[in-house]
Amino acid sequence: MSTRSGIAARLLASLVGLVILVLAFLPTGMLALDWLGRPAAATAVPIGSAGPGSAVAARPTPADTGTLSPTPTLVPTLVPTPVPVPSPAASPAPSAGPFAMDTYRRGVFVSEETKISCASAAIQIVVNLVGPRIDTSTAFQRRITSLAADFTTHDDSSNGGWGPAGMAAAIAQLSGVTYELRIATSREAALRLAAMAIRASGRPVVLLVWRGAHAWVMTGFAATRDPRATASFTLTAARILDPWFPRVSSIWGPSAPPDASHDPANLIRNYLAWERPEGPYPGRDGRFLLLVPTAGPLAGG
Repeated sequence: MSTRSGIAARLLASLVGLVILVLAFLPTGMLALDWLGRPAAATAVPIGSAGPGSAVAARPTPADTGTLSPTPTLVPTLVPTPVPVPSPAASPAPSAGPFAMDTYRRGVFVSEETKISCASAAIQIVVNLVGPRIDTSTAFQRRITSLAADFTTHDDSSNGGWGPAGMAAAIAQLSGVTYELRIATSREAALRLAAMAIRASGRPVVLLVWRGAHAWVMTGFAATRDPRATASFTLTAARILDPWFPRVSSIWGPSAPPDASHDPANLIRNYLAWERPEGPYPGRDGRFLLLVPTAGPLAGG
């Protein structure tokens, strides 16, 4: 009896101990399960959005910010971008009464580097106005000067340098716009032709002034009528870019600033018939030379 009682007591004590042991570890296990479950529910909320019942956006955990690869720094390649030069706008409808227009734009003018590089400077101005970009650098003007031998024949200029036909060829080569030499028997006819060419094409012309010793760029004009409306018009002024500016000539006096308006008296004084000291030029002597763009008709309607 006592033996059985001892065994039963020992079994009961063991059972009680086991219960106490389970009860001791049960809360810790439940807390561990709860802790493991809550982060899983929290990761379902996208980073940067508000969590359930919260007005504060969730923040990334250290793991989120620490695993991001740094964004590479992009270093731009510095490539010179040509200044776009717009094509001439569509020619407006013929106008009744007095008419004026000017193709000049600021930033295209250059002065000749030397007193004998007017042709190169005039070519540069025209290319700046009609070509794919604007380049007023001395380097570009020197490049133009170096092209003289390639574009000018002995018949065009018997003393070297630029001849009018060579100038027209250089403009076409550098700008992509075709120019040609035109010869008029009178100043009035030459200036009318210049106005009609500007009106038809929206591009400038080059006048060979000072008996062919100098080049002006004519960008616009004023007239009694619109050259597109009628052939019966009189030129009353010309807009001129003179590469000689800001120099003063001992023969021709001070030069006018870019885009100055020259009245008929000033045109008569400067735009003189071709006469070169190096010798005769058949077909040119005693006549008036100009370079005109070939785009569009060169006669009024």
